[in-house]
Amino acid sequence: MIQAAKGGVPLESAPDRRTAAVLVRLGRVAAAVVLVLSLLDLLGWATATDWLTRIHPAWPPMAPWAALWLAGLAVAILLQSGNPPPGRIWAGRAIAMLVGAASLAVISEYATGLKLGIDEMWFGQAVRAMPSDWPGRPAVSAAMATFLLCSAVALSQVEQRALRAISLACLAVAAATPWVAVLAYLLDSMDLVDAGEAAGIAMSTALGLLLLSWATSLTRPDRNPVSWLLAQPNRGGLVRLGFLFLGFPFIVALARYTFVSLGSGTDAALAQSAAFGTAIAAGIAFRLVGREQRLLVAVAADRTLLRAAADGMLDPQVLLEAVRDPVGRVVDFRYLMVNRAACAYLKVATDDLVGHNLLQFSPGMSSSALFARYIQCLADGKPLILSDWQHYNEVLAANRRYDLSATRAGPDLLILSWTDVTERFDNARLLALSEQRYRLLAENAADVVCHIRDGRWVWVSPSIESVLDEPAEYWIGRDVREVIPPEDFAASAAKLATVVQGVAVKERMRVISARGITHWLDVHAKPFYDEDGSQDGVTATLRLADDQVAAEEATERARRLQAMADARYRRLMDNSVVPTSLNTVDGRFVLVNQAMCDFFGYDADALLHKTWHELTAPEYQERSRAAVDEMLADRREAYRTTKQYIHADGHRIWGDLQLSRINNPDGEVEHLIRQIIDITEQVESRRRLEEARIKKVEADALARGLIDNSIIATALANLDGRLVQFNQAMCDLVGYDASTLATMRWQDITSSEYLEAELDAIPAVISGEIGIYRARKKFLHADGRRVWGYLSLSVLRNADGDPQHLIAQVADITADVEMREQLEEARRLQSVADARYRRSMDNAAIGMCLITPEGRFEEVNEALCQLFGYDAETLKTKTWQELTAPNYLDADLQKVEDVREGRLESYRMLKQYIRADGRLIWGDLSVSCIRDERGRVENFVSQIADITAAVEANERNALLNQRITEELHTAAAYVESILPRGLTGEVSVSSRYLPSRELGGDCFDYLWVDDDHLMVYLIDVSGHGIEPALLAVSLQNLLRSRTFNTETLLAPEAVLTELNRHFQMDQQSEHYFTMWYGIYNRNTRSLHYANAGAPPAFAFHSGSEGLTTATELPSNSLPVGAFANTQFTTDSYSVPPGCRILIFSDGASEQILADGTHLSLNAFKSLTTRLAASPDWSIDDLVDELRHMTPAGFFEDDFSLIQLTFD
Repeated sequence: MIQAAKGGVPLESAPDRRTAAVLVRLGRVAAAVVLVLSLLDLLGWATATDWLTRIHPAWPPMAPWAALWLAGLAVAILLQSGNPPPGRIWAGRAIAMLVGAASLAVISEYATGLKLGIDEMWFGQAVRAMPSDWPGRPAVSAAMATFLLCSAVALSQVEQRALRAISLACLAVAAATPWVAVLAYLLDSMDLVDAGEAAGIAMSTALGLLLLSWATSLTRPDRNPVSWLLAQPNRGGLVRLGFLFLGFPFIVALARYTFVSLGSGTDAALAQSAAFGTAIAAGIAFRLVGREQRLLVAVAADRTLLRAAADGMLDPQVLLEAVRDPVGRVVDFRYLMVNRAACAYLKVATDDLVGHNLLQFSPGMSSSALFARYIQCLADGKPLILSDWQHYNEVLAANRRYDLSATRAGPDLLILSWTDVTERFDNARLLALSEQRYRLLAENAADVVCHIRDGRWVWVSPSIESVLDEPAEYWIGRDVREVIPPEDFAASAAKLATVVQGVAVKERMRVISARGITHWLDVHAKPFYDEDGSQDGVTATLRLADDQVAAEEATERARRLQAMADARYRRLMDNSVVPTSLNTVDGRFVLVNQAMCDFFGYDADALLHKTWHELTAPEYQERSRAAVDEMLADRREAYRTTKQYIHADGHRIWGDLQLSRINNPDGEVEHLIRQIIDITEQVESRRRLEEARIKKVEADALARGLIDNSIIATALANLDGRLVQFNQAMCDLVGYDASTLATMRWQDITSSEYLEAELDAIPAVISGEIGIYRARKKFLHADGRRVWGYLSLSVLRNADGDPQHLIAQVADITADVEMREQLEEARRLQSVADARYRRSMDNAAIGMCLITPEGRFEEVNEALCQLFGYDAETLKTKTWQELTAPNYLDADLQKVEDVREGRLESYRMLKQYIRADGRLIWGDLSVSCIRDERGRVENFVSQIADITAAVEANERNALLNQRITEELHTAAAYVESILPRGLTGEVSVSSRYLPSRELGGDCFDYLWVDDDHLMVYLIDVSGHGIEPALLAVSLQNLLRSRTFNTETLLAPEAVLTELNRHFQMDQQSEHYFTMWYGIYNRNTRSLHYANAGAPPAFAFHSGSEGLTTATELPSNSLPVGAFANTQFTTDSYSVPPGCRILIFSDGASEQILADGTHLSLNAFKSLTTRLAASPDWSIDDLVDELRHMTPAGFFEDDFSLIQLTFD
């Protein structure tokens, strides 16, 4: 590639560089032609072959010295052509100076009349035979032209401006002299060159000097005149004019010879040929002028378009021209063009800018770093791109921040554009301050707050330990996927990608804690922006939702029971032993069951004429009215209290009231449901028991100490749980006498299902993280029973604050828990049935219906009518069989029969229905049943959700996924196509690349570095997708291009060190790679290898007894790119005859098996050892074995295999 040297004119674009490279090659061809002609001339002198020394018998020959000069100059030009190293440059200069010295000697002979004895040095006998005063001496014009050309060649690679000018002048004069000689020969004006046998310049010498002048100018295309020509937009026309100028004498000369041969006189032929040549030249010039005119029109149009495009840009843009001092240094820039956005930003008119200098508006900029960068961009041609650059704008008289770019548009031309990002910077700084406050808040919040970048935890709040069972520092740097179940990877990755694209996401997801416990989390994730306003991963809030999920699952189970509950509501209410009523919001009774009548002592008719306030004891009425007001104001969902009521006979009764509400579709409270449990006897009993307990406590307190006499079971234990002191209440609770209990530990009396949670909590209590640990749990009684207790556990510390004992107090709540569970279950069932009785069907968003066992619609809601396109009356005349698409009828009938026979309680299926307009629609059907007392089906309850749009969307998504999959397969095929296909010989190599359904980052290669060393390596880039694949291909191209020298390639640790230096993961989108790299020396039969995080290679060898053994070539280093200072080591292995070595990526040894587990490295080693026992085994056999072991016959991860077989 031709590049601009320091001080040269850069080549602006890739086409210019390609043109320059072609010109360099043309120059080399011209020099090579001259070299060949010179050698042929010397051969002619050596062999006395006259036609090799001259072009025409009447013209003088090329002198031996002239041939040597031309040959030497041709070699000097070839050595310095293009971008040669310094050694070649100095060698070329030395040869040019030697030739110049020889030509200068000949010039001095002509100037002084002396004979230095060098004329007949070459082929003396042959040259002395020539009639000449100075046999063998070249013409003085040839010597002068040669000396000037030597000067130009010697100075062709210098960078000083003055010397480059001297070189160009020497080249011009050196080319003019032979050009005049050629014209003289062609036009038969021999007096111009004094072309006698003694002193004239030979035609062949003149042509050689012209070709060498051409070759010298092409040695450096970045120098004038070639660089000037390449920089012109009409360079094609200039080249054609040049050829016309050069070809005109040849046209005239050929025409002259033609006219002379036709009989014209010498003078007439010259006039006729001049007229003929002028006519041809005029025609060609006319045609070129037409082309140039069209080019100028096109250029004008392009400029107009460019101006319009610039004015249409939102960002300011200007075109600057460099202003140089007399020595060529850039001292200022002149505005050549500005767009409207620049004028508007600087608040200056276009005419006030164009034609004026930059420092005229911003004089202080001359000493700024930005001005120096402009000059550097103009010098080296590299685009200047600055982000968030702080600069004092003297025009606006303000400090601003800019995103700025500058690009060289031509010699001394610079295009500058900028965007004022001051406001964005200020916003980013405020955002960073906000983020800092946010982090402080997050670290003290109960919810988990985290920052994720590229799939890894960057920061998490301390509360993560309560969710994932490990502190925050444990999770930082780990992959988020460690806590996500594998089956949820795809969905989680899609959601994360959505957030990365700038969309906030609220999602519920499963995670697995460090202890293997599955939790549900409510996740709110959104993009995170740093102080510069750039996106830096994702921030998320995680809230533990186990209880909510459990509640939702319970709700779902309740939904399945809804149909049965609705059908049995009245029967359940009427037959319920719990007094139940439905009341208006002002307290009037609407429905009552017999239990409610019995509770108050009224019959149903009398009770329906009462209000709730009339039956409530006066001292409870105000509190009851306030509770109802709170429910009406939507501040309470339910209300529970214990209070007194007035019986029909006037005495007071105690009731445990549960109050809930039924809302209408607008969310307003329509009715209240009251359930009362008669607890009059319990209250009286509790009162009596409480009085007795108080008396007992008072008596015990007088007789014993705090622990011994407490009515609450109390115990003191060592930190390991050994009981050291306890009271009788504790003995009574667990049924052991004091002597037996003194030999036991706390764990011995704890039911097993609570043991793990308690053992987790005790260290937190001891450390002070938990002040008091409270829990309802079961204790093991001596008789085998399990008794309920409410535990309060704390720690006793000494004066120094060190924990000494654990103290536990346990309240026996067995009876309360059993009674509460029974009551809660009854109330829950009753409340669910009551709340959904009236409106569960009519107000449902999905289609719902009640169907007879024969299939006729008995009740339908509005959503179902809209779904099928019928009104309710028409729909009730239909059967579900009529509305079912024929393809789904048999399957649905079979499900119905299974429910009817009791094999299923409910079922769900996706099917198609026929609307009233004949169109097919998709429905998500859920069916349950209502049975009578004998278990026979009374009705079917069906729910149908319209999923037509979702099904159609899924079909479109399936087509899109298929297209993406095909494109990834194409990319994988390309990666596979550039991999090697195998080697044969004393070391035969075979390989396979097995892609997965995702594009991966595997690549490998093997080749003979030289005759004795075989290189083999395998690379596995982390991750999947385009980025890892591109990085893998880049690594393979780097190693194939021999960028590293042979010495480095033969040292495995050196190769890994160089790759680690150039490919750090923070520069490769957080991708690192594992690599196994080896060099086999055929002379010593030794394998030198280094391993960077890849699986160990296996070497298989059959012993004397025919037993095949596998030797691991171990791994000792971290992956490449993970850390900048990673050290790599080289190990060696002596290769025995017949040995086979298997190199593989981890995708091969970690395949997912049919049972869902991963294949281990040891299992993989056993498998390959078994296959290697066969002398005919191949890696295809191994691939077949692995494919049979996968559950679906395809590979979840891509992998590569390389097998080396040694003679």
